[in-house]
Amino acid sequence: MNPQITIATFNVREPALKLVAALAELGIEADIADDTEIQHDFMRLPAHAAVHVLVDKQDVLRGEMAMRDLQQTVQGLICCPSCGKSTVVFPQFSRKFPAPQWIYMLLCKIHFIEPEFYCESCHFTWSAKLPEPDTAHC
Repeated sequence: MNPQITIATFNVREPALKLVAALAELGIEADIADDTEIQHDFMRLPAHAAVHVLVDKQDVLRGEMAMRDLQQTVQGLICCPSCGKSTVVFPQFSRKFPAPQWIYMLLCKIHFIEPEFYCESCHFTWSAKLPEPDTAHC
């Protein structure tokens, strides 16, 4: 099984489903990873950048080129304001180990830190309080 790479991030599932269907028409197999329940139920945060469209590693370039062609039909894409890629996660914390998640959640709850968006491509972080970036350059 090939590792899958995120090529698109959305706040809600519907535009991700449209993108997956459009990619399938072009012969690119894509899956959806949905973190909405984790963010809402576990972290008690609003769902931001929770739905990710994933493709196999060898299809990343084809998927990114197809997304450029589909940009007018795909609405709601979340992109990094620094590099313009859509490899964004929210909130910024390690998803590999549970202990940092609990600590992060506690620090957010007591407002010691504010949750931030994180770009996996360029490692840029930005505040969730800022308006979401314009998707025209994604």
